Amino acid sequence: MSLPLFYPNKKGRPTMRKNFQAVGSEHRHTFTATFERTGYKTTELRSKTYYQPTILVNNVMDQAGSLLTDHLWFNYTLGFQKLGHLKKDDRLQFDGRISTYTKGYLGRDTFLSEKHPVATDYKIERPTKIKLLNVSEPRVPLPKENWDLVQLIMKENEAFYKARDEQAEQERFEREQEKQEEIEAEIKAEKAQEAAALAAEEVAVKTEGRSYRFVPFTVYIEPEPRFGYYGEYDYYDDYDSEPYPVTRYKIVEVTSETALDDNRGKGYHSGAEALRIYQKRLRRDKTIKLTRDWLNKQPKDQMWEWIQTERTKNPMLTSQELRSMMYPRVAEYMGDSLTDKVGDVLLDGFFAAWWGQTGTLLNQSLEKRRQAFLESQPKELPATWRREAIDKGVPQDQWRQYMLDALTQHIQTLPLTQQFPVDDRFLRRWQKMSKKPKRRRKHKRRKNAELSEKNVD
Repeated sequence: MSLPLFYPNKKGRPTMRKNFQAVGSEHRHTFTATFERTGYKTTELRSKTYYQPTILVNNVMDQAGSLLTDHLWFNYTLGFQKLGHLKKDDRLQFDGRISTYTKGYLGRDTFLSEKHPVATDYKIERPTKIKLLNVSEPRVPLPKENWDLVQLIMKENEAFYKARDEQAEQERFEREQEKQEEIEAEIKAEKAQEAAALAAEEVAVKTEGRSYRFVPFTVYIEPEPRFGYYGEYDYYDDYDSEPYPVTRYKIVEVTSETALDDNRGKGYHSGAEALRIYQKRLRRDKTIKLTRDWLNKQPKDQMWEWIQTERTKNPMLTSQELRSMMYPRVAEYMGDSLTDKVGDVLLDGFFAAWWGQTGTLLNQSLEKRRQAFLESQPKELPATWRREAIDKGVPQDQWRQYMLDALTQHIQTLPLTQQFPVDDRFLRRWQKMSKKPKRRRKHKRRKNAELSEKNVD
C-alpha cells in the first residue's frame, strides 16, 4: 500500500531542518508556513490515555523567503485555535524561537527502534503573534472543549487515519510473519543440531565403551510473575501464566535407560553440559573412594603423633598453625607413591580427609585442657588484669590486648602438659564464668509472692 500524500515518509524526507541551525536560537524570528492538516497525539499515564490536538504545516520559510523545512508539527494551542477553522493551503505567519528536541522510538520493539532511531532535531517553540495571511472573511470558530476538538479532528481526517491503520496493520502482519519464519528456521536448526549431537553421542558411546549417554526430555517451566503498578503479581500476557515446555538433557544408562543424573528433575541445557557435569561427578566419586582406601591403609595415629610432637615443642600453637605445619609433613610422607599408584587422588583432598579425622581429636584435647584450667584458676583473675591496665594508664581500646598478653604469660608459667593457645573468645568465656548471676526483677518477685499467697489460701 502506498502512503498518502499527506503522510510524510521519513526515509525519503529531505534533511532540511539543519537550516534552522544557521538561523540561531538567541532571538525570536518571524516565519511563514502553509497549513496542511490537523492531527492529535496521545500520552499514556497511569493506565489512562490523554489526547492533545496538533497542527501540521508545510514549507516553513523565514522573512527572506528561504525554505527552512518541508514540514513542522505544533501543538494546536489557543493562538492557532483563535484563527477558526483553517483550510488547506492557508498561509500562516507567526513568531518563534529555534530549539532542539529528541525524537525517535524509545520502546523495546527492535523493529521500531531500527525504523525510528533516536536522534536530535530542530523545531520552533512557543509560537506567538499567529495570524492568517491574505484572508479577510472570518472563519468558523472551533469547539472550546479539548475533547470536542479532538473528535472534530478525528472526523475530518477519518480517511487518513483509516489508511494509516490499514498500513500499520499490514506492516505489523508482515513483521509477525517474518518473526514466525525466523522462529521456524531457528527451531529447524535446533532440531538438526540436536539430531547431529545425538548421532555423535551414539558413536562416542560405542567408541569409548561407555555405559551411559545423554538423552533429551521435556521439562515444564513455571513463568516468573512480575510486580504490577500497584505491587500485585501480574503477567505480561495471559499465556505467560501457564507453564511452557522446554527441552533439557539428562544422563541415562545405555541398557536399562535408568536416569543417572537429571539435575533433580530440572535437566541441563545441552547434552555436552550434562555429560561434562556427570563425568566430573564420576571423577570426584573415584577420587573420594581412592582417598578413603588410601587412608584406611595408613596408621590412624600417624598424624596425631606428628601433632603431639609439635605441641610438645610449643604448646601454644593454634589449630590453624598446626594445620599449616602438617601440610608439608603429609606431602613429604606421601612422596611420589600416591601419585604413582593412585594418580587421581589429589594432595589437597587427601590432606583434608586425613586432617578431618585428626582435627576432632585435637579439638577434644584442647577443650579438655581449657576446662581443667578454668576449674583450677581463680575466677576473679581477669578482673584483676583489667584493673592493672586501668592503673597503668593503658588506653581503653587496648585493654583487651593487655588482658590477652597477661593471660598468655600466665599460661606459659604452667607445665607444658597443661598449656594451650588462647584467644579473645576464651578470655570472654572466663569472664562470663566470673560474673555473678543477675538478680530477678522486683515485679517478678512480687508476682511470685502473689502466687504463693494464693496457694496458701
